[in-house]
Amino acid sequence: MEVAASELKSTYSFRDIDWEEFRKELKQQLAQATAPKTIRSQRQMDTSCTALTEALQEAICTQVPMIETTLKSKCWWMKELTQMWAHANKLGRASYKLRNISEHRIHKKHKKAKSRYQKVLQNTKQQHWREWLKKAEDPDIWAANRITAMPPSDGGKAKIPKLKHKIEEEETTASINEEKSMVLAKSFFPAKLQAEPQPTEKYPKACKGVGKVTRQQI
Repeated sequence: MEVAASELKSTYSFRDIDWEEFRKELKQQLAQATAPKTIRSQRQMDTSCTALTEALQEAICTQVPMIETTLKSKCWWMKELTQMWAHANKLGRASYKLRNISEHRIHKKHKKAKSRYQKVLQNTKQQHWREWLKKAEDPDIWAANRITAMPPSDGGKAKIPKLKHKIEEEETTASINEEKSMVLAKSFFPAKLQAEPQPTEKYPKACKGVGKVTRQQI
């Protein structure tokens, strides 16, 4: 069985950006661009738009961190959630060390931090879902209906990967559903083996009847 690995895609993480530093960088890039002036022609408009775009792109490349995402990446995750998760885990370890002292205040701190993290996590998921629904277009509406109508799952696709099998002595791969179904059926329900013919045996003649056994013979 061959399972294809998820491809990593690099993208900008605008959720993790430091906006104060980004504004400073953008201000420096704009200062190096053409000085602002009254636009009187289409050519000046195009030149100004190009300079503004280049300044924005340079500021983004310099200040916005890059992240690698896959199909299973949580696009709603924020930097604040990572910090809250780490803080709650740190308090959890301290609470575990003092588990025999039930009156210690560290237990309340841990419980409060854990509750706050879970609450913010749930609110972030709901907010991301609402924003996605507001911006949804025709294909997205059908996708939302499919997501809400399907039974709960882990989010994985119901798809059997490519199957490697042998036909006689040659190894081959089943890619389409028909080939996969035939391979699985052949593996789970193999053909019944034909019974080998038994050689003809010659047995000796049956013994004649034995008379009554006497006490002396016993």
